[in-house]
Amino acid sequence: MNKIKLIIILLIYLFSLQSKGQNLSNRKLIKIVRNAPDSIGYFASDIADYFKTKTENSKELVLLFSYWIGQNISYDVEKYLNDYNTYTTIWDTLETKKTMCQGFSELFSELCFWADIESEIIKGYAKGFGFNGKPLKDTNHIWNAVLINNKWKLVDITWAVGFVNIRKGKFVFNKRFRKQYIFAKPDDLIITHLPVKSKWQLSNNPITFNEFF
Repeated sequence: MNKIKLIIILLIYLFSLQSKGQNLSNRKLIKIVRNAPDSIGYFASDIADYFKTKTENSKELVLLFSYWIGQNISYDVEKYLNDYNTYTTIWDTLETKKTMCQGFSELFSELCFWADIESEIIKGYAKGFGFNGKPLKDTNHIWNAVLINNKWKLVDITWAVGFVNIRKGKFVFNKRFRKQYIFAKPDDLIITHLPVKSKWQLSNNPITFNEFF
């Protein structure tokens, strides 16, 4: 190998390292997700490995995972309405491209696992679609927390990917990404989300069950 070829290879390598270290814009992250091949979408490890080639930044990886889920996975309205057993495995979620909050949360957590990002699955109460203003007897929602730069951040991927409403007398899922639920501000999320474990309020002044309702 002559010196010129060696220099070119070194320059390409150094440029790739530099690119990975740069902060990617939100537009660039969305473009990366849109250009991701369909072939990665059947195994969480493949999804994580693909996006790890695009950035080594944990925050950017979480956003890439969130945007990919928002682009490819829908809320399963039919299961919500008709199936008592709402549990779905990660395999089912990736196979059918539909799930509910448990499936969204576990898929997101699995992607974080393959990217070496610490995450937690949070169970709690949510004032979402169908909430009638009365205190809930049982938990009805699941979301996540991720550790970014040694600081916990809240993520509700289910609420981020869209919302359910009634249109012409039918329950309809509206796929409309809402970024405010990725790295959600604790003071904002506590208005609609109460975790069973108060530590996941991420607040110095956690509220009680009665105060929430």
